[in-house]
Amino acid sequence: MKPLSRQLLPQIDQKEWPALSLAFLWFFFVLFSYYLIRPVRETFGSILGSKELPYLFMATFLVMLVANPIYGFLVAKLPRRILALIVYAFFAICLTVFWYLIRFEVDSTWTARAFFVWVSVFNLFAVSLFWSFLADTFDSQQAKRLFGLIAAGGTLGGLCGSFLAQRVVERIGVAQLLLIPLAFIVVLSALMLFFERASKNVRGEEVEERGEATGGTFWEGISSVCKSPYLLAICGALILAKLCGTTGYFQQTEIVSQTMADPELRTRLFARMNLAVQLLTILMQTLLVGRLLRGGGLSLVLCLLPFTYALSFLGVGLTATLAMMVAGRVAQRGMAYGIMAPAQETLFTVVPREDKYKSKGFIDTAVARGGDVIASFLYDTLRATMSLPWVSFAMIPVTFVWAGLGWWLGKQQNRRAATLADAATNPSESA
Repeated sequence: MKPLSRQLLPQIDQKEWPALSLAFLWFFFVLFSYYLIRPVRETFGSILGSKELPYLFMATFLVMLVANPIYGFLVAKLPRRILALIVYAFFAICLTVFWYLIRFEVDSTWTARAFFVWVSVFNLFAVSLFWSFLADTFDSQQAKRLFGLIAAGGTLGGLCGSFLAQRVVERIGVAQLLLIPLAFIVVLSALMLFFERASKNVRGEEVEERGEATGGTFWEGISSVCKSPYLLAICGALILAKLCGTTGYFQQTEIVSQTMADPELRTRLFARMNLAVQLLTILMQTLLVGRLLRGGGLSLVLCLLPFTYALSFLGVGLTATLAMMVAGRVAQRGMAYGIMAPAQETLFTVVPREDKYKSKGFIDTAVARGGDVIASFLYDTLRATMSLPWVSFAMIPVTFVWAGLGWWLGKQQNRRAATLADAATNPSESA
């Protein structure tokens, strides 16, 4: 009988270990940096208030519309390692500017607004770029075995970042907290370069073109999305996910604002929630998601988060307390990061290489933020006509539609993966 660890953890080929280890560390420091600054963003959001959040989401969406053509141009013209170095250098400059603005209290309200928007942009581009590298490196079967473990690296980084944030924020202050992720930009860059070298042999043979520029234009990525039912379905599922996630976030902001007045207490609560989310997530990523993807199938896995939201909305609808909100948000985010994120990234392993960067970048940023904008104004509309519990009840049917799309996407991904595997086995026939 196999040891329990061998039953729960996937088999890893010797050629996969270098790239797997480096991806694990790389994602660790991506989310370590993000979770150091996330509680600051949450605090600024709660101070600005739920009335202002729709406009902040709109501002984030507009920034994405401007940033995406620039990102698409860089993807088309530059090798991916140079692209990543430029992105990280830009984030380092932004962190330096925000450190100065917060440290010397330069127009605190506008600094809070700008920081809220920037953190959303940082998170989406940094995470999207990382997973684009991975979708471009691993095939579908490798992704189903390994993406959960790699995602666990990010979760462990988020866990450490959340723990460090709640321990030091009262001692060093918000501004000095930003200097820590700034220092780790260098580490991210180094790990990316090492991964680039290790990824060449991850499928047992060198594939040089994976490191090169994709060519073409940014608009080809949008065109691919519009022409592909598969990519359109991914967009639809993402927008429905944003409708549910943004509703949960707005409810969190309302309930925390009504029950906690001290900004430092709010920051500590958000840091502790993040810590709980990371603990739950890392258990799911290391012990559960790989087993579910290999045994239960991708379609089933893509339905789990919608049903988690359905139960959470039911709970808040029945009793809209701080404890219920915290339990629901921890469950939602734990399931999103622990199960849904690795499963969603697997969807992109079966699309053309250009779509892994251009279409994926557009979906992960502009479509995602557009979903936030739609959700934020929809939430305001619903709250103008109904109480917070009834908003929760109104969102439950949305989760069922989302689950249906997830089921269809899982089936389509399996068909595409089988087609690609047949083409690799019989190249003369596919030609």
